[in-house]
Amino acid sequence: MKALQLTRPSASDPPELRTADLPTPQLKPGYALVQIHYASIQPSDRLNAQGGFPDTTFPRIIGRDYSGTVIDIMSDNVDAKSWVGKHVYGTSGSNLGFDMDGTHAQYCLIPENALVEKPAQLTSIQAASVGVLFTTAMLCLRRAQVKADDVVLVLGSSGAVGSAAVQMTKAMGCKKVLTAARRGDPKPDVSLASNATIEETISALTDGKGVDVVIDTVGDLTLMATVVDQLALQGRYTWITAPRGNASISQGDFTRGVQFCCSDT
Repeated sequence: MKALQLTRPSASDPPELRTADLPTPQLKPGYALVQIHYASIQPSDRLNAQGGFPDTTFPRIIGRDYSGTVIDIMSDNVDAKSWVGKHVYGTSGSNLGFDMDGTHAQYCLIPENALVEKPAQLTSIQAASVGVLFTTAMLCLRRAQVKADDVVLVLGSSGAVGSAAVQMTKAMGCKKVLTAARRGDPKPDVSLASNATIEETISALTDGKGVDVVIDTVGDLTLMATVVDQLALQGRYTWITAPRGNASISQGDFTRGVQFCCSDT
């Protein structure tokens, strides 16, 4: 089969990504052999190919999100064979592409307990693109306990996870969803090009009440320190990446009942 394989000649060398002709994976208990129709390229795939994950083992086929068809399955479950021929989609969790061969190949072994049938209303291309992005966005929404009457601010709304969060909060019927990015089409509600205008803009858009929830997909401590001040009482702030920078958060924010939580996949 054709595959994108990551190799590393030695620990001191950078990884090398190449196309390779490899044997089709052999079935093993608890796994299904899936023919991959489409596999998306996520930011974590790119970082993995650059050597950004120290726990990745080599050689390794990268790739996390996919859609495809179950070709065969090996299981103690007597009903497992019903999966054969079904169209499935999903993502990897913390294994595929890291310590197990991933989805950037014509075939991939998928754990039986990770099989999810593709909804008929999604095309195979659409199904392959929702895994990491929408799962991460949903974790943010759940951990921030987003409700329909919340005003939500999405930092990095033009990015992959940010755009997923915008779609999901709007689908939930949130009172107001504010977009924030350095650039974008359509133009974001809040420009992140300059911290000087962020507070004023958010205050004007919320009539001075602030936002109930911030979903931060940027990971910048200076930006975080600015935006935290625009949280309403009992506000919730969730982020998906380790914040960079040296800015500090005021202890006074905690006296307002502000909650912080991190979500990642």
